[in-house]
Amino acid sequence: MSRIIAMAAALGASLALAEVPDNPKIAYFDPTGLLQTKAAAVHIDKMRNERGFKDDREQLIAKQTEGRKIRDRAQKDFETMSNDEKQQVQNRLTDLAADIQHLQRKLAAREQAVVETIELELASKLRNVIEDIVDEQKITVLLRPGSASYVSPEINITEDVVKRLDETGGRKK
Repeated sequence: MSRIIAMAAALGASLALAEVPDNPKIAYFDPTGLLQTKAAAVHIDKMRNERGFKDDREQLIAKQTEGRKIRDRAQKDFETMSNDEKQQVQNRLTDLAADIQHLQRKLAAREQAVVETIELELASKLRNVIEDIVDEQKITVLLRPGSASYVSPEINITEDVVKRLDETGGRKK
């Protein structure tokens, strides 16, 4: 996503250097919206249906469920549990927490890899679409995330960019 933000920033900077009319038209684009495109959906669905991803996700859910059950039982029976039982519960919860963190990191890394694939696939297409929309709407300043503390929905072109990417595949008009 950082490449797309950098590209949007460069495009915004080039627009800012253009001659500014008396009534400049300002717009906003959020590159995270690209994850809503049809192209992104294909990659995300493929990832979610991969056997390894599904297995890891199921393991994560199972370990989280087991942890909640152990915690709930321990809270209910704490007063009657022996010190050895309490230690066993603590050890199991510690092991489960480590397993859960490992699975979460593994799934997050896979998701990040898919986001990077989407970024690479859409980078040049995004530039074409943004340039077309900027020309059509006569936008003189394009803001990006972090460049404004408030953005009115009327100036947000993210949805237009996503729609155009889906419709044209990013081909220049």
